[in-house]
Amino acid sequence: MVKLAAFDNWFKQRNRALYQSIYRKIFKSEYPEEVDPDGYVTVTDLHNCVKYLNTKPGEKIVDLGCGRGGPGMWVAQALGVNYLGLDIAEIGVEWGRERINDFGLKGKAEFQVADITCNMGLPSDSYDGAISIDTISFIHDNLSIFQETARILRSGARFLFTSWEQNLPHRVNDYRPLLQETGFKVIFYEETKDWKRFQRESFSTVLKLKDKLIKEFGEDGSRGLIYEAEKKLSRLDEMRRVFVVAKKV
Repeated sequence: MVKLAAFDNWFKQRNRALYQSIYRKIFKSEYPEEVDPDGYVTVTDLHNCVKYLNTKPGEKIVDLGCGRGGPGMWVAQALGVNYLGLDIAEIGVEWGRERINDFGLKGKAEFQVADITCNMGLPSDSYDGAISIDTISFIHDNLSIFQETARILRSGARFLFTSWEQNLPHRVNDYRPLLQETGFKVIFYEETKDWKRFQRESFSTVLKLKDKLIKEFGEDGSRGLIYEAEKKLSRLDEMRRVFVVAKKV
């Protein structure tokens, strides 16, 4: 697992032109330009969040492992809900706060530094929905995340996330048993379209442009991006990216 410092160094980067160009070229119409994502979220992922979250305007959602908050705030704006982004990386949270006005969410969005694997510091039964985009697979203790998410959600509220199943030691190869164990009913569970092609092309391009990325982001800023490409490119056939919708029962 990439250390927190790698994420901090990544979030500090303001010059993202080369990074954006890589993903824009690969994802094409599925690249969510206004979101300026840090991961592999697509336009289809975002529309599916809006479709399945089942919230009403004015209700509250929480974004677990939000990073800079682009995908979560896009969803919040589309649904007319209030938004809370939680992330352990303080610099990501700071940048997220700077982006609130970009999504028209002044007075409707906030960010907090929090460890989503333990007590999030939020009241029980207080949120109308939760999302997590491409974060859960980076954290080993998924059981604790699901338990804490169930605690803060109201009965009937939905939890949506994208993550990777991995047929590797000490990794989760199916999230459904964990969700059921922690009080969720799985509503929708599907492999995301074209994920493997997107990631294979992304990883290959990152490694091909490694020197240019180091020049743009510096050794520290590019380390996490290059590390992920080197580690996962050969393991894609042992992985599966999924979009999951679960309801607290």
